Amino acid sequence: MALYLDHNATSPLKPEVKALMSQTLDVFGNPSSTHSFGQEARMVIDGARRQVATLFDVRPEQVVFTSGGTEANNMAIRSALATTPHKRIVTSPTEHHAVLHAATAVSNEIGGRVSAVKVDKNGVVDLDNLERMLAEGDVGLVSIMAVNNETGVCQPVAEIAELCKAANVMYHCDAVQAPGKVATSLPKWGASLVSLSFHKLGGPKGVGALIFAAGVQALPLLHGGGQERGRRGGTENTLGIAGAGLAAQLASQTLAEMPRLSTLRDKVESAIKRLSNDIAVVGESAQRTGNVSCFLLPGITGDTAVMALDMEGVAVSSGSACSSGRVNPSHVLMAQGFSEDDAKCSVRLSWGWNNTEDDVQVCIDAFTKAWQRLKK
Repeated sequence: MALYLDHNATSPLKPEVKALMSQTLDVFGNPSSTHSFGQEARMVIDGARRQVATLFDVRPEQVVFTSGGTEANNMAIRSALATTPHKRIVTSPTEHHAVLHAATAVSNEIGGRVSAVKVDKNGVVDLDNLERMLAEGDVGLVSIMAVNNETGVCQPVAEIAELCKAANVMYHCDAVQAPGKVATSLPKWGASLVSLSFHKLGGPKGVGALIFAAGVQALPLLHGGGQERGRRGGTENTLGIAGAGLAAQLASQTLAEMPRLSTLRDKVESAIKRLSNDIAVVGESAQRTGNVSCFLLPGITGDTAVMALDMEGVAVSSGSACSSGRVNPSHVLMAQGFSEDDAKCSVRLSWGWNNTEDDVQVCIDAFTKAWQRLKK
């Protein structure tokens, strides 16, 4: 059986989630219907909303379910800019394309502009640079993620939020890679809006959420029957939302597993770096989540390495899953100062809830064989 080390792309359904979703298949009523079948579905959704709210220490009514992180990011950016006369969006150059492309599209529509805050060699935001940008007075929104999907590097979310609060600017945080990996709390983070996607933490695909801080208004992307308190039209995905809620509840267990996964990751990193002095771990000196290694393999494209490892029975990725399959340089690594050639040569290993100590040697052996074959 192949070894799966691509949890940042998507994580397998947790057994508990799969079992609950199987049971929920029989809950077929429309949640907007007032009869008993509809109210049964409504209870499922309300329960899941409470579970997601608990994950971020907010009230259930602050949670809006979406089709995923991409929709949540788009909704966040549009909602924030609809409530301010300022049209400038500040983001980081290491964001996921779901933020970068959405920011560009919205900016073009409203006649605004997008500015990139500086990041250091690890991709961490330069807070002094951000403070200077905010002081210019024309910023309507700051959108900076919590955890980078390619490198696992964490951003100083609370510090970013403090700067935004002082400048009276909304802060959107793409937190798709955060739950189950770092502690999550909207009050402690201080963000205005937070985007989630549940297939990253053992839940189903096709379900995300946008969490609004108290007093922040939602601008619907989809208009229809007034679902989600008028904030997202369309009949709710009861089955997916049920799985999402339980995945959110189980995220605390996954977070408790991070030290164990970090140990497995560190063992693999040490062994792989011994193969060659040319191999480097991106973001190694920064605060990272305990489950991610982004290796730089100079002279070997990421997609070539992914295929070689797949032949050895180990599934990994070359950066973002949304960009894999194209031999393009990683925009994340280029923003961190790597050359275009080196930015094409990254491989990401991301561990998750179903990985064990036995996987360490399997991974090392496969990587060693792939490396030796590719170097020949």
